[in-house]
Amino acid sequence: MGRMDGVLQIDVRHRLTRLALAVRLEVGRETLALVGPSGAGKTSVLRAVAGLLTPQDGRIVLGDRMLLDTRRGLNLAPERRRVGLVFQEGALFPHMSVARNVAYGVRVGHARRHIANRVGELLERFGIAHLAGSRADELSGGERQRVALARAVAADPDVLLLDEPLSALVTLTKSHVSGELAGQLRAIALPTILVSHDFEDVVGLAPRVAVLESGSIVQQGAPAELLQAPTSPFVAALAGVNYFPGTGRRRGHLTEVSLIGGGHVLSTDAADGPVAVVLSPWELSVGHSRPEGSALNTLSGPIERVSAVGNRVRVTVGSRPSIVAEVTEDSARHLSLTAGLHVVATWKATGTRLVPRPSSST
Repeated sequence: MGRMDGVLQIDVRHRLTRLALAVRLEVGRETLALVGPSGAGKTSVLRAVAGLLTPQDGRIVLGDRMLLDTRRGLNLAPERRRVGLVFQEGALFPHMSVARNVAYGVRVGHARRHIANRVGELLERFGIAHLAGSRADELSGGERQRVALARAVAADPDVLLLDEPLSALVTLTKSHVSGELAGQLRAIALPTILVSHDFEDVVGLAPRVAVLESGSIVQQGAPAELLQAPTSPFVAALAGVNYFPGTGRRRGHLTEVSLIGGGHVLSTDAADGPVAVVLSPWELSVGHSRPEGSALNTLSGPIERVSAVGNRVRVTVGSRPSIVAEVTEDSARHLSLTAGLHVVATWKATGTRLVPRPSSST
């Protein structure tokens, strides 16, 4: 790994209690979302970059500074790494004022005037100047998130690490706060790693996503790439799309895919041999019977689960294979969609995307 100005380079291996962490990432002046389920090793990656966890083997380089090189015995202390860490739920001092919380982030050794000026600048920058005298425990979730980010930036870090910054927010405020946060991170323009267990939380927030499964990166790319072409059932499930492995065979202008486990679907994508069907939940219609028209694919079964996702309703149908559809709230009410009701999920061949199937996907 050569010198790369402003780039964070991570190449570490570490044995945790339940998994072996082996991660290699490069992050420029951008926001990278590290997404995976609980226990996949996400927070351990952040801790390694911050210096709170010493990997058994590897290197971490930030710009032209070596933060960690286990083979040379080099391991910079956390306070020398210039890393800003925003903990889950902000981890603010609850009985301190907003101004004092932000001041706590300024590096020690500065004169009072410098600290006051720096705090004032950051309060204005993050739109929280009117909250300067408020106690942290009086703030809303979005306000706490802004204060926590201001405190992390107060130390003039070279890299930012955010651990589940939206997890403490209610659904109604997530979209607004996410938009604010995306703008703030673009303006800061630092290498930033944002950890989340929820793919939906990072869409629109991070231009690049890395999926972590059991300690290893299994796919990287723009959120749209992961939605359109997941490389495994795991990535598809995390991104919230349907993924059915099978074998494709051309039938005139269509491809017929024989699904592993039984059944078949039709696609307008051309393919022969091992493929996976990728189907977005919003491409499906749900009804009590198969409708008339050009929809060529159907799966039927009892509803296993109905859950709200923003202003939409996600319906899991216990067909073979099981399939997830997303409908409007009005449609869900009109059809009286509840668990146990037998329904038919229908979609067009044009909405059926085919992607290469790894030999291990069965």
